[in-house]
Amino acid sequence: MSIKYKIIGSFLICVLLTIAIMGCYEIFALNQAADDTVNQQYDQRIKIEVEICIGLIDQIYDRQIKGELTEKEAKKLAADTVRDLQLDGDIYFWIDTIEGQNIVLSENSEEGSNRYDAQDSEGKYYVRDFINNGLKEEGGYTDYTFPRPGQTEPILKRAYTLVYEPYHWVIGTGNYIDDINEVVAQEKARAQEQLRKNLSTVLIVIITALIFSTLAGIILARRIANPIIQIAKRINALAEGNLDIEKIRLKSKDEIGQLAEGFNRMSENLKNIVHQIKHSSNQCSSASEQLSSGAEELAATASSVSDSVSDVVGGTVRQIESVSNVNTIVEEINHSYEDILNEVQGIKELSDKTSQSAQQESEHIDITISLMNAVEESTRHAQELINHLGQSSKEIGLIVETISGIAEQTNLLALNAAIEAARAGEYGQGFAVVADEVRKLAEQSQEAAKKISNLIKLIQENTEQAVTAMNEDSVRVKEGTDAVNYSGNTFKEIIRMINDVAEKINVAVINLSKNFDNNLKIVKAVNEVDTVSQHISAQTQTIGASAQEQTAASQEIASSAQLLMKNALEMQELMQQFKLETNQEKVPT
Repeated sequence: MSIKYKIIGSFLICVLLTIAIMGCYEIFALNQAADDTVNQQYDQRIKIEVEICIGLIDQIYDRQIKGELTEKEAKKLAADTVRDLQLDGDIYFWIDTIEGQNIVLSENSEEGSNRYDAQDSEGKYYVRDFINNGLKEEGGYTDYTFPRPGQTEPILKRAYTLVYEPYHWVIGTGNYIDDINEVVAQEKARAQEQLRKNLSTVLIVIITALIFSTLAGIILARRIANPIIQIAKRINALAEGNLDIEKIRLKSKDEIGQLAEGFNRMSENLKNIVHQIKHSSNQCSSASEQLSSGAEELAATASSVSDSVSDVVGGTVRQIESVSNVNTIVEEINHSYEDILNEVQGIKELSDKTSQSAQQESEHIDITISLMNAVEESTRHAQELINHLGQSSKEIGLIVETISGIAEQTNLLALNAAIEAARAGEYGQGFAVVADEVRKLAEQSQEAAKKISNLIKLIQENTEQAVTAMNEDSVRVKEGTDAVNYSGNTFKEIIRMINDVAEKINVAVINLSKNFDNNLKIVKAVNEVDTVSQHISAQTQTIGASAQEQTAASQEIASSAQLLMKNALEMQELMQQFKLETNQEKVPT
């Protein structure tokens, strides 16, 4: 079976499976819709009936609010109204308080009793569920088992309850599931009857869908199969060695288009490879001819190389003898450098010790300079103090002169007072005694001032001598300090020169060490040259033997070149089987 018919068959199978699945689902959906619709209608019906009942009770409660009835009368009237209310068939209403106390029930034997703990045949507390669901905002539904009126066998029932807040009553009614199932069965029967009536229409739609699906499958199969057929024809032509085929031109960019594009690239690459192989076989044939002639020339060259190697062996022997002589001379120079290096090392150690001693003496001179500077500072400070003492002595002398003048004036005043007291006679005697005492004090003050003046003059003379001596000492201290500073600077310069000499000696030691190391390297290099020369001599002998072997190998290369030429001719004959020219017969598309 071709790929076209396989695609059409697969497409039809998918369509048939889809139609079958959709049909089954539609039948199931119709049955389920009948169930859901009937159940929703019955739920809505009992909810509306309860709301109607509450509406009747609400009217009675309005009369109570208006004062037409008492609360007890209103509740009794409401209970009687609900008890007598009958709608369709077995539909009746009941009332329980939120505490479970029954108010209204179809069988009056249970009215007035508390049903809060009542259970159905399956042990379910259905009255509690009535109350809990009725307290919800929009009421609620409860499934339980309960016998029909006048019967004792419990059957499934679905109730709706809603609380009436003013009286705290939970009012409810319900439908028996048997009644609902009977209506559901009737609805399903009607739906199936309608489906049978519409079966012809459904069959027409299915047949029409199959026809259109078949046409679509044929068109799709052609679009898929035709490019694949073209690719298969070109692959067969390629297998027969025909590389001159047209490219497959498809506008689609799907996987088949990519397959065609890949085949085009493959055929083009294969064509290029065959061209390259043909070209390489031609080059191989030419190269084998050149290789054969080159092998003959190589044999002649190898013979010439063998002669040259013999000459090289003789030169290498002479080189070995010269290298041995150089090695002896370099070792003697190396011993001389070693002796010089040892002497310079001794000079370096002596220089380091001299530098250390000079450094210590420099430190002592720095201490002496510091002490001389301190002496100079002390001398300068003492000179300042003595100068200040001389100035103070002069000021004290002036004060003493002032005191002496005051004493003279006081003595004169005392004499005048004594004269005036004598003139006063008896009345001035007391004043005369005082004046005489003042005169004596003035004379004592004047005598003391003279002694102080003489003492101050003596101090001023000694102070001037001390100042003169201090000035002379200050000059000598200054000269001593300058001399010590000059000695310190000179010694520091000597230390610097010693350090320079030590540094130059260190540089000389380093250079000599480097030269010594270089000499060791030279000795090592000369030894290596000697070793290499001996190795070269051995290798040249090996090369001579290899040249002879190369001559024999050249003859083998010539034989191999002949064989290579034969293989290249055979490859050219195989390449002739591929059709590469554009004027050859085209493969039909």
